[in-house]
Amino acid sequence: MSEIIDLSQLGKQRAPQPPPEAVEVYPSEMPKIKAALKSLEDMFARKVVDDPLAAAEAFNQAAGNVFHDLGFVVEVEWFEAKENPYGEAKMHIPRVSIAGRVRKESEVDHDRMRHDVVTGLADGRPGYIREDGTEHEDPIRKVIT
Repeated sequence: MSEIIDLSQLGKQRAPQPPPEAVEVYPSEMPKIKAALKSLEDMFARKVVDDPLAAAEAFNQAAGNVFHDLGFVVEVEWFEAKENPYGEAKMHIPRVSIAGRVRKESEVDHDRMRHDVVTGLADGRPGYIREDGTEHEDPIRKVIT
């Protein structure tokens, strides 16, 4: 018989952290974040482990390292799945949340955000939306006389 491991104790030994800052993720960063989550999934998904606490700590460390390379600080929360489609063992699911940036920003870079939206990185549709709701490839040119 296997003993029941309490993953709720994971990470409680850390020093107190400052409250998380509000993080604005730029559309150009989303593909990198999705790729990082995919690489974590490839490393850890569907793995049977003998020591769930050690596996969870390894995931937390890997997530921290992968996202630190992208410039983000992350928090990992663990949840127990209601049902395990792979057997009767308990299954735990991590949720990775971006808690901040490695290099703090004093304000959002609105020019970068605008560029990402106009070039289509946000929703896949490049261009501008005019006041009447129509979409155009070019911005309105104001003629000042």
